[in-house]
Amino acid sequence: MKIFLKLTIFVLVALFAVLGSLVVWYDREQHIDFLSMFPESFETCHGDVSGGSGDLAHWFSLNKDGWKNHPASLAPGYLYKSSKLNINVHPDWVVVSYLDNKNWQQVIKYSQASSIFRECRISS
Repeated sequence: MKIFLKLTIFVLVALFAVLGSLVVWYDREQHIDFLSMFPESFETCHGDVSGGSGDLAHWFSLNKDGWKNHPASLAPGYLYKSSKLNINVHPDWVVVSYLDNKNWQQVIKYSQASSIFRECRISS
């Protein structure tokens, strides 16, 4: 009985250690250079926007650090879309979904982003 109890405790401790390591790894801050992934242009509700210049490129050049994995889908804000990179901008945070090899990844950064946030208006 003592061996069974020791073995059970060992398995539980090992399981918690592995799960804890996975959570820490998943929740880590990442350095990602999205500028290297930028297409020539993004599709927005206002038409095509240049990918390599302007406010968007400047914001991403200043915000390469501090990205965290984010599994949830969030309400769309102002969308910059391309075939391999989609950027969802809100005034205080940015979510980027990007194609990494053959899998889509999604990361979030909480940072002031009003310089790249716009509003889509539908004219009637």
